[in-house]
Amino acid sequence: MSEFAILQQYFTGLGVERDDVLLGPGDDAAIMRLPPETDLVASIDTSVAGRHFLPDAPAHAIGYKAITVSVSDIVAMGATPAWLTLALTLPDIDSTWLKAFTAGVDCACQRYALSLVGGDLTQGPLTITSQVQGYLPQGRCLSRAGAKVGDSIYVTGKLGLAGLALAHLQGKCELAADELAAALEALYYPSIQPRLALDLLSVATACIDVSDGLAADLNHLLTASGVGAELALASLPIANELARYYPEQACYQRALSSGDDYCLCFTAPAQAMSGLAAQYQLLPIGTISQQPGCRWYLPSRELWQISLAGYQHFTE
Repeated sequence: MSEFAILQQYFTGLGVERDDVLLGPGDDAAIMRLPPETDLVASIDTSVAGRHFLPDAPAHAIGYKAITVSVSDIVAMGATPAWLTLALTLPDIDSTWLKAFTAGVDCACQRYALSLVGGDLTQGPLTITSQVQGYLPQGRCLSRAGAKVGDSIYVTGKLGLAGLALAHLQGKCELAADELAAALEALYYPSIQPRLALDLLSVATACIDVSDGLAADLNHLLTASGVGAELALASLPIANELARYYPEQACYQRALSSGDDYCLCFTAPAQAMSGLAAQYQLLPIGTISQQPGCRWYLPSRELWQISLAGYQHFTE
């Protein structure tokens, strides 16, 4: 099949129809109209086979997650996701794989009200690049900079379950069938909360999405804000399954460094969070401090040193 035949057969009709898309796929570029008094927000992510996902991962899950990781970045800014462009590099044409992959893409688009407005298709090693654009109320956003001394620190989801699924797939542990199903769901189909992020616009002082592990991503927030933090390990929302396979301190290590959680870590004054904390069942895990760096405390109040802060490209 030719490039254009593939695009016509597998990619036509993906995503939702939006009135703000003035010109979609089929031309040299797409044209979208921003709602009045809003700012444009854009995020782009590349997923490479063997680096970001296992080559034998389900095609539907690969498509879904490739879109979701960019949605997560948009939501972490407090923005509403709206438009998607997708670039796909394929080693060859596998109709079964493509059908499942595009179904996964469409599933993510339907869930987050995304319109696919354009993209590109090339031949080469399996690589997926997704760009999601969205919009914010003019002059308002969540960013990594802005955390204030005395703010409480929150995390919006369970930590470590996606990493536990990857450990199983890599043969590092053996999960029971029911636990494996839940872990694979967390790894392949992360759940993003756009409504929560919009609510946080009025109270949060800083925010970041957790993709490379809480320890690494929280450190990015602290560095951008020019502050430090003190955190209680016992307050971390760690997935229950981790405790069945790892001792206490190994649980902390995996929960903080394994990545792929795709939840939000944000800071806010505790008094401003009472309503939202109850609504979304959020508990503080620590406090922003003046002293730079991150200090993790065991339940005994002993200081604990994390041995690996999270995944980074180009390092061992």
